[in-house]
Amino acid sequence: MKTLLTGWRQAWGNNDLPFLFVQVALSKYNDDVEMAPYLWEAQTATLALTNTGMLVTHDIIS
Repeated sequence: MKTLLTGWRQAWGNNDLPFLFVQVALSKYNDDVEMAPYLWEAQTATLALTNTGMLVTHDIIS
C-alpha cells in the first residue's frame, strides 16, 4: 500500500494528498480467515504515512 500511495501522490504532484482506506472485514464466505490478522497488520502499517486514515469495520461471523 505504501508503494501505491506514494505512486498516486507522485502522479497527482501532491506529497500531502490525503489517503483514506477501509480495513478488510472478515466474512463467513472467506476460507482464509486465519490470514486476516496479517492483512490488518499490513494495512495498519500504512497509518505511519502522513495524511492517512483507516476506517475499521467488523462483520458478524456465524
